[in-house]
Amino acid sequence: MINLSVLMCVYNEDRDAVIQTVDSILNQTYNQRFEFLIILNNPNNLILKSLLVSLSQKHNEISVEFSKKKQSIGAGLNTLILKSKGKYIARMDPEDISLPE
Repeated sequence: MINLSVLMCVYNEDRDAVIQTVDSILNQTYNQRFEFLIILNNPNNLILKSLLVSLSQKHNEISVEFSKKKQSIGAGLNTLILKSKGKYIARMDPEDISLPE
């Protein structure tokens, strides 16, 4: 059973900032099963698309979605909420860094 779903929307953020945010979630001391759902709301951003595909291939916790057209953060979050399996939902922005605890 997945206890926590972490949701994040990306659009045109800096690649390194996204990597730092993802790493901060993956390196948590939280010892329950969780999923990290990420949606790219800008289908024209091929750099982030490539990064997200690579991350999802390396980490089983990460699942990515790609919107077919540019959309708002609200629309992206709604898409992820419908796909989430966790009892609880946490939301991250691409520039957020979570402490390990």
